[in-house]
Amino acid sequence: TSESNKKRYIKIATQAADSLLLQGLIDPLDGGVYSGANKKTSALPNFTKHLSTQAQTIQALCTLYRITKETRYLNAAKQIISFTEKNLALPDGLYRLGLLYSDSKPHNNPTVWTIEEIEAILTPEEAKIATLAFGLKGLGNIPLTDDPNRLYFRKNTLTWKLSRAELAQKSSLPLDELNTTLESIIKKLSEKRSEKTTHFFTEDLSTASSLALYASACVTAYKTTHNTQYKEIAVKTLSNIQQLFLNGASHLHHARFKGNLSLNQAMGLDYATVTRASLDLYAITQDPKWLKLAQKMHQDMTLKLSPPDGFAIKESNPKGVLNKYTAYQYLSLPSMDNLSTWAIAYENAVRLQRKAPNPKLKKQADQLNRFLFKTLKSATLASIDYLTAKMNLSSATQ
Repeated sequence: TSESNKKRYIKIATQAADSLLLQGLIDPLDGGVYSGANKKTSALPNFTKHLSTQAQTIQALCTLYRITKETRYLNAAKQIISFTEKNLALPDGLYRLGLLYSDSKPHNNPTVWTIEEIEAILTPEEAKIATLAFGLKGLGNIPLTDDPNRLYFRKNTLTWKLSRAELAQKSSLPLDELNTTLESIIKKLSEKRSEKTTHFFTEDLSTASSLALYASACVTAYKTTHNTQYKEIAVKTLSNIQQLFLNGASHLHHARFKGNLSLNQAMGLDYATVTRASLDLYAITQDPKWLKLAQKMHQDMTLKLSPPDGFAIKESNPKGVLNKYTAYQYLSLPSMDNLSTWAIAYENAVRLQRKAPNPKLKKQADQLNRFLFKTLKSATLASIDYLTAKMNLSSATQ
């Protein structure tokens, strides 16, 4: 694309990352990212943290850092990985699907605060900085458009309203002194939130697709930072999928719960994301076992979830309720956060074809490409997944 378009795209990406992620959905207390916003603005997050959301955000922030070299994006990605390792890791080496901060009454949610609560915890100087940093108000900082029934009256959410540079300028503090003050604020508020969290729900279910998304995200983090810790996490995660989700190496399963393998066989998205994660890991290790796993997963998906003479991948196997994955799913509000199995499968087919030319793979990739291209006008999210696949395939390292 042209240089002027590149600048425009980067501007859109940085504005989205700054306003929605860094100053909206990323939790300043532990670095994890909320799964979304409840209403029209990011001032009232959905207080759920999904593993898949952490993974996709890591991918986005690392990619943006590689383009812009702005360290705020890389630092945020690192914090999200630290959060995931601390809060979502399970004893068996897997990761839980997510966690939820909750209470029987929204007003008592541990992630919302009165300004008096915060002033009682912090020193006067720290309270002044916190008020600026988080936009704290006596009547609460959640706008009426997000809270028309005033369920959160006089409550404040802790999301960044200013960057550190802006905060240093407004507070007239040197950046080093400001960072020290912010560390103290975050530590004190984190400790208090832990005391307040009487209703803290964790979902100890692990799914193949969310684990695979996290493995791919850690590969991206490794390629961005060259920190071998991230490569080790990716290897461990994918190895555990191979050992704990493949029943006798015959077929992939969808989930494990408290150490037990679910009877439900894998869905299309499970196969597609595990295939992609295997290819991602092969790209940085050149270990043939990951290429072999990718080939097996893609072949199994095609055999189990596609008709013999076609490419139309279904999300469930013939023993369950057949659910064709169509563009219409993108137009239904409850499923708008779905990833496109077909877009990921298309990307995988092309990558596998590059490693070992195969006429069937090429035909499958061409058919998927044609279908996906036809959906672009009717399904915006399908367009995003398709463009992401195209972007990934343009990389010389794939």
